[in-house]
Amino acid sequence: MNKTELKEQAGITYNILARLGKCQPVNLESLYKICKCLDCNIGDIIEFEIE
Repeated sequence: MNKTELKEQAGITYNILARLGKCQPVNLESLYKICKCLDCNIGDIIEFEIE
């Protein structure tokens, strides 16, 4: 699946994809939509690092 397909199927914007690509914060609703689209858990798409 490419970024355009993910955007359309998950119902998110290009802005959200750009923020993800730059490791910038996104809201949990957007992450939920991505997980739902990919049929995965949030731990499968994010990683939490303590700085």
